[in-house]
Amino acid sequence: MVNAFVSGFGYSKDCAMASTIAHDSHHIIVAGTNKADMAQAANRLQRSAAAS
Repeated sequence: MVNAFVSGFGYSKDCAMASTIAHDSHHIIVAGTNKADMAQAANRLQRSAAAS
């Protein structure tokens, strides 16, 4: 796991997004404003992948 600070998303409230689409890696990428929302986004992505 790697942590990094990012900017420029323009979040104005607590939220998060997760994606498996990444050109140079095949892992989950999660960006958000807090750990709880980021965990929820990653877990939801995992559940949707398992249901496919």
